[in-house]
Amino acid sequence: MLNISDQEILEGIKTGDDQVIKCLIRIYFPKIKNFILKNKGTINDAEDVLQETLIIIYEKIRKTELKINSKFETYLYGIGKILWIKELKNRGRSENIETLEDTNVFDAGLFNQLEKRERQKIYRDYFNKLGDECKRLLQYFFNGMKIKEITQIMGYNSEQHTKNKKYICKKNLIENIRSNPKFKEIKNERLNNLAEIPRW
Repeated sequence: MLNISDQEILEGIKTGDDQVIKCLIRIYFPKIKNFILKNKGTINDAEDVLQETLIIIYEKIRKTELKINSKFETYLYGIGKILWIKELKNRGRSENIETLEDTNVFDAGLFNQLEKRERQKIYRDYFNKLGDECKRLLQYFFNGMKIKEITQIMGYNSEQHTKNKKYICKKNLIENIRSNPKFKEIKNERLNNLAEIPRW
């Protein structure tokens, strides 16, 4: 086992300490790998899940003072299991898999964080499928640019045309997102009351 405290582990993740992270991977990866291999996954899947788990923990540490009500190992392993179970559900292969023994170690904030990341991935995927013109136009709005400035940059004839084009691009994006079964599933999950498409 790691010869350091859980608090030192969290501090090492926060500061990006290579030695701490290498130790985490060496010690905790086999357990996550075994779970994923037993539940329809591959070693590559396990590597992706561990990486995503560490990113989630890093983000939570960075944004808040993370307090874990269990051993760090239990916390990390639990997040990895949740991520893999969600991934199997997305793949339509979630039957006959191991369930979570204890989710009491997690607060609602963690579940909301996981769901927020999943929603953001859906948004990004559909945004990237838009045409170049719509992507440019909406990105300017996301960045807070004024209608007049966007009209000039895009070479449109009037501000009204810019507004109309924004409406069409946004409408298409929202309709595509809402038609996605994953989005509908996230929106209906018990712990998620925030699955709103951004109001641009």
